[in-house]
Parts: sequence; structure tokens; C-alpha cells
Amino acid sequence: MATTGGAAKQQQPKIEDFDLGGDVTLLVGPTPTPTRVTVSKALLCFASKYFATLFSNTFKEGDIATTGKEVKLNDDEPKAFVTLCKILHMRYDTPDKPLAAHDVLGVAIVADKYDCVHALALSVRSIFPEQAPMGTTFQGAGELVCAAYLLDQPLLFERFTQAIMRDYAESFLQIAFSEMGRRVPMATWRMFHSSGAEAEIFTLESTRADTRAGLVGSLNNAMALNCPKPSSCGRAKSYLATHIKNATVADLAPYIPRHETTAALIAKTAKLRGAPVDNSVQACSSACLTAKVAPSVTLFIDLAKAMEAECRGLCIDCVRAEGRKTSKCRIVHA
Repeated sequence: MATTGGAAKQQQPKIEDFDLGGDVTLLVGPTPTPTRVTVSKALLCFASKYFATLFSNTFKEGDIATTGKEVKLNDDEPKAFVTLCKILHMRYDTPDKPLAAHDVLGVAIVADKYDCVHALALSVRSIFPEQAPMGTTFQGAGELVCAAYLLDQPLLFERFTQAIMRDYAESFLQIAFSEMGRRVPMATWRMFHSSGAEAEIFTLESTRADTRAGLVGSLNNAMALNCPKPSSCGRAKSYLATHIKNATVADLAPYIPRHETTAALIAKTAKLRGAPVDNSVQACSSACLTAKVAPSVTLFIDLAKAMEAECRGLCIDCVRAEGRKTSKCRIVHA
């Protein structure tokens, strides 16, 4: 009997009271032990068109304040919904550590579902990490990208898409076909699946690929001496051989490793040093004698800076416009 009583005690629902005069009780999460959330009906209606319609006289829940009925939200995650209510009721204390990416996405999904993203605009940044998602998993970085998109945060979306292209080498298809696909509303996946315009997953992949391809081209150009006959010039061949040796030591030749992140390639490029021209080798012509080479100290540092500038995050407004140019972008384009 003691065991049965203990089991029954464990099944008591958790209670969250965000308003002492709360007139709405929401049962959040699966039965039989949903979380009971007491909130202000007026605040919910002000923040969410969904709840404003739900509590109108046209729905049976409309007289909830006078009849004492409870609204069941069995499909929602209690933790995410409670965080949402804390923010709406100004009861959310910024934690010492930011929420996990999975939890941030959970809040974003609930906010999007109940149409209250606009009500969170000024305070929702507190649930995101201060820095770009360095140190988190590739899956976690993808969750932050989707959360910023759902919560309509242009600066965070730009920051996180830049970070996911710079700091991860995995294919973005891993995000599109992961658990996240079952948690995010289908409309959001226009970012990752083709529909009408180019899919955004393709934009992420192509932007990262273009940056890496640009590095290869720039390295090849840096290895070529300004000589009219490089194939037969001993000086040009010596210069190229030294460059290839240095690039091979830096693991940037004979090819760029696919497993390397863009950030790692930029760092390696910045540390690379140019090869001096060997004047002891016979020049092929007078034109070769007057060839000018960029200073070895800054040649690859400048190249790394150029790569850094090219690796920019995406504009959320361009994404929503499916790649079409728009005058309503909230971030400055290069």
C-alpha cells in the first residue's frame, strides 16, 4: 500500500503560478501528469492572437474565467511553455548560463505556434547565448539558427548562420533530416527544402563552398610569379616549389581537407608565409627581372582577412523573401 501511495504522490501535476490573480489554468504536457500553469487571461489575449481567439465568446473556452474550466495543451513541452509564460509575465530571470540550444528552440516553437513572437521581441534575446554557438554541437548550432528564424531575430540569425558556416564542416542536410525536422513547423523548412526559390540549405552550402573555392583560387594566384613564361622559367618554378612546400606543411596543399572548418582554414592561411624570390636562379627575361611580389609578411594575412569578410551570415528578410531582393532588410548588406 505504501508503494501505491508513493506512486500516486509522484503523479501529482506540477503547479506553476505566474499571476496571483490568474484567471486561466492551462494543463501543459501529456496526461496524466501535465504541468498546471496559472496565468492572466488578459495578458495572454494581449500577447497572442491565438489565445485572444481561443478565449472569445465564439469558443467554448471563452467563458473559462467564470466557469472554472481548464484548457488542455497536451502537445506542448511544459518546460518551453513555462519559460514562455515567465517572459510574458515578466518573471523570467536571466540564468547564469544560457539555455541549451534544444530548449531555446522549444521556446521558439511554442511562441510561433501561439502567435506571440511579437510580444517577445524586446526580451527574448535573454534566452540566447551571448556568443555565436562555438562549442555546441552541429545539431545545437542548427537549433539556434532555426530558433532565431522563428523568433524573427535578424541580428541573431545573421550571427548564427555565419557561425554555422565558419565553425562546422558537416553537411547541412544533417540538420534538415534530423529530429529538428519533427519539432519545427513545416513552413520554416523553406530554409532547408526547395520550394519555389532556391532552398536556404543550398544557400548555406553554396556560400561555404564559395568561400573555400575562393581560398583555393587565391592560393594558386599567390603561388604564381609575375612572369611571362612561368612554365619554362627556372625562377618561377623555384618560387612555386617553395610555396607548395610551405602550403603542404600547413595542410593547405595539394588539396584543402574537406573535414576542415572554414575558420580553421582561415587561421592556417593567416599563418602561412610567402616564398622569397630566389635571385640566384636565372630569370627567363627582363620582364621576369622586374616582377614585383607582395611582401611575404602580409600576403596571406590579407588573404585570410578577405576570406573572413566573404564569410558573412544570411539576412533573415532575404530568406523570407525566398532570395528576392527587398528594401525591407533590417541588416546592412555588404
